Amino acid sequence: MLDPKFVRANPDAVKEAVKNKLEKVDIDEFLKLDEERRDLLQEADTLKQNRNTVSEQIAREKKEGGEPTGKIEEMRAVSAKIKNLDAMLKEVEEKINSVLIWV
Repeated sequence: MLDPKFVRANPDAVKEAVKNKLEKVDIDEFLKLDEERRDLLQEADTLKQNRNTVSEQIAREKKEGGEPTGKIEEMRAVSAKIKNLDAMLKEVEEKINSVLIWV
């Protein structure tokens, strides 16, 4: 199986190699899925970083005797979105792997 970085950097060479092997693999589909994967990863990482920062703030507010209810609800929504993004990411990665197996 080829490294996705190689396919990303050399799509024309990979397309030619696939064509020479008489295989039917859509490298453009792989490139689209790979970009989608990277976007999902970036969004999920940003949300996770935000969740960690706000969680520290919540802990600090509770320690000081405050009641950060709004932040807690906000983080529940963020956690649900992260869970959804992780599921989407898993699905995209499975599709990418199935394409790369044929390459």
